[in-house]
Amino acid sequence: MTEKDPLRARLRSLAAGAPELSAAASVYGEVLPRVRDADFRASPLALSLDAAEGLLSRGRPLLGDPLPGYDAEGAARLQSDLEAVLAGGGVGGASSPDLLEALSKYAMRPAYRRWGADAMALFPEGPRWERGACWVCGDPALLAELRGNVQARRLRCGRCAASWGYPRLACVHCGNEEPSTRGVLLPEGGAETSRVETCDACRGYLKAIVTHDPVPADLLAVVDLETLPLDFLARARGYERYPR
Repeated sequence: MTEKDPLRARLRSLAAGAPELSAAASVYGEVLPRVRDADFRASPLALSLDAAEGLLSRGRPLLGDPLPGYDAEGAARLQSDLEAVLAGGGVGGASSPDLLEALSKYAMRPAYRRWGADAMALFPEGPRWERGACWVCGDPALLAELRGNVQARRLRCGRCAASWGYPRLACVHCGNEEPSTRGVLLPEGGAETSRVETCDACRGYLKAIVTHDPVPADLLAVVDLETLPLDFLARARGYERYPR
């Protein structure tokens, strides 16, 4: 990790342009590069294409219980490192239960990224999977990417970084496609590169960004932070990111 690290540079740029996010950007600047660079072993996702298609056809994500093998000691070391660097940096509440739980999930992320990459190698264009939860690990979609000139809708998983297609007009939470109950919220100034897709049937929302290429796995959390004002916008209108 150096001062020229593009991940850190993007976070510094975010903090400079949005001072209200500087504290969060500082935390991410310590956590994300360490997760990315962790010396961490994980067993490959040992599934044939037929076996993977069989699981998905039954509505089951590829990763079940038990998980493929991974370096549990390496994950524990990474979590301890993350806890130590945040505590040493004077981050408020560095030992709070919520933060410790979040760091434990980040400590597993190198393994999930390995499995996500293996799954995407099986399905380079994504599988047939019309659900809002990830087809690889089962996590809810982090955001939608509207890609290319036709703005094809692709959902992205924040945990394993997998992507998959999803019907453009359907709510990712409840599947509702009724136009009168589906809406779009734009950030102040009406920027055309990000938006919030809302559903009045379940009161859920999903952030969407316009992009030509997929967001690199290591930058998904940064994009999520950059678009935090969209979360405030949606919640102020009574929508929930993960409605029941």
